[in-house]
This record gives sequence, C-alpha cells and structure tokens, in this order.
Amino acid sequence: MENEIINQLKKLKSIEPNEAFWQRSKSLILIQRPAPVFSVKYWFSAPVLNLAAVFAVLVVFVVGLNLYFSTDTAKVLATTSLDVQSLSREFQELNINIQLEEVKYEQDVNQTITSALTEIGSNSIKHLNPALLESEQKNFSSDDLNGEQIDKLLDQLIN
Repeated sequence: MENEIINQLKKLKSIEPNEAFWQRSKSLILIQRPAPVFSVKYWFSAPVLNLAAVFAVLVVFVVGLNLYFSTDTAKVLATTSLDVQSLSREFQELNINIQLEEVKYEQDVNQTITSALTEIGSNSIKHLNPALLESEQKNFSSDDLNGEQIDKLLDQLIN
C-alpha cells in the first residue's frame, strides 16, 4: 500500500504542462493590466468603499466635537473650572463627603462588633445549644470506623 502511494507520488511529480498550455498561461498573465485608477470599478471596490466609510465617520466625529466645544455650555464649563470660589466649595463638599463616609463605616463596624459580642454571650444560639448537640451526637456513629482503619487510611494518605 505504501509502495503504491510512493509510486503514484513519483509519477505525479514528473508531470509537467505541455508547451501550448504553458504559452497560453504566460500570455494571459502578461496581458492582464491593473484597473485604471479613474475607472468606476476601482472606486466602487470594497477596499476603497471601506476607506471612504472610515473617513466619513472620522469627519462626522471631528465636526461633532467641534460643535460641542464651540457652544456656550463648553465655555461655561471652561470658565467654572477656573473659578477659585467654586473650586473651594467643591473641596469643602468633598471633605464633608469623606468624613460622612468614614462615620458611616465606623457605625457599620460598631454594629458588626456589637452583634458578634451579643451572639457570643448568648446561650440560645443554635450551634451552641446543648440539646441540638446531643441530638447530633446520636446521629453520628463512630462504630463504623475503628481505630485500626483510621490508622491505615492516615498511613495511606501520608505515604
């Protein structure tokens, strides 16, 4: 099977085009000329249309930015950002906001600590309830595994 494939590949390797096909292909390749730049076919090809679309989007974006920043709102925004009094008011409000956030955080922390202390001091918590612990102990049976089995399993785990 392998030998047959190798023989077929050797035969295919030696195949060459005849002289007429070779001459015709060469002449067709050399005769073809690129499309002129001023033809309709060139201007409506996919790469040129893609480039034109990207350029149009950029023009619209630049014109939109120019219109936005040339309006009165842009001028008002630019002048208010340089006003010393408005800047000082913003900084004072910022300081108050930071202090309010710190107070709120401290209240949350204090509430968490208080609830944790209350839970620790209470005897009625479910996970520390003696009746619940005793009922759970009845469900748990250590008779299923004896000490030797546990030792064997631990040895297997270690080794």
